Amino acid sequence: MKKFILFLVLFMSSLGFADIKFKDDVGREIVLEKPLTKVVVASRYNNELIRAIGNIKNVISVDDNTAQDRVYWKDFDPKNTIGKGQNSLNYEKIIELAPEALITPRNSSYEKDIEQLSKAGIKVIVVTGWDNANMPEQIERLGKIFGNEKGAKKLIDFYNKNLNEVKKRVAKVKNKKTIYWEYGDPYTTAIPGTSNDGWVNMMRVAGGVSIFDDPTIKGKTIDPEKILLEDPDL
Repeated sequence: MKKFILFLVLFMSSLGFADIKFKDDVGREIVLEKPLTKVVVASRYNNELIRAIGNIKNVISVDDNTAQDRVYWKDFDPKNTIGKGQNSLNYEKIIELAPEALITPRNSSYEKDIEQLSKAGIKVIVVTGWDNANMPEQIERLGKIFGNEKGAKKLIDFYNKNLNEVKKRVAKVKNKKTIYWEYGDPYTTAIPGTSNDGWVNMMRVAGGVSIFDDPTIKGKTIDPEKILLEDPDL
């Protein structure tokens, strides 16, 4: 009997019925019975990666922040979205669309999303498409979600090739420029460990030195006097 069960498991695995297991971007164990074919996605950065690996056809709806760009995202109807953005989702609309999962980044309201959508049997999977410090891992997760490891590997290889070329060129720069980066509201900058963390890493990779590259900084804004005291190059 044990041999038969083992044979059955191996046979189903060969047909692609084996569970897909991985950790999402907040460390939650995700188990899928099969690759997903019908999802909704919050964050245009996630949609960028999904399109780049070749699975945008599996996205049935997105948030307003994605759909509003009619030239770039012409496949999505701005009148048929899942909400304004990753922290303001329309749960009734998502449940009406009946996707297999919502894909959303780690700086979203994913805990609330899980609470609301799990009741309808809709999975919430955290993938952070803006996190360029861990981009290959984000792409790899999407490859597993859609059963498209080949498309994911192609994008990862492309990303790493270009990133390595940037690093090689930047390594020759002797006097790195200091930078004050402002994003969004006045005196809101890129602080490590916050939702603006992606900008921090881009400055590092590009060979710049952010004057506020300090994870101990508290609050959402910084003291404008410190900008003058630091006297950044850019």
